[in-house]
Amino acid sequence: MITRREMLHRIARVRQAGVPIVNYGVLIAHLHGIMERALKPFHEVGIS
Repeated sequence: MITRREMLHRIARVRQAGVPIVNYGVLIAHLHGIMERALKPFHEVGIS
């Protein structure tokens, strides 16, 4: 495991380089076409 500080450092470096960051779970949901369905309950209660 890496520390919070190391993760923030890595995120800062990739942002500076212009590299997109994505959560694997979000990517997999998108690729399988279920992202919209997974987010539907949040849209129904007005959470954006």
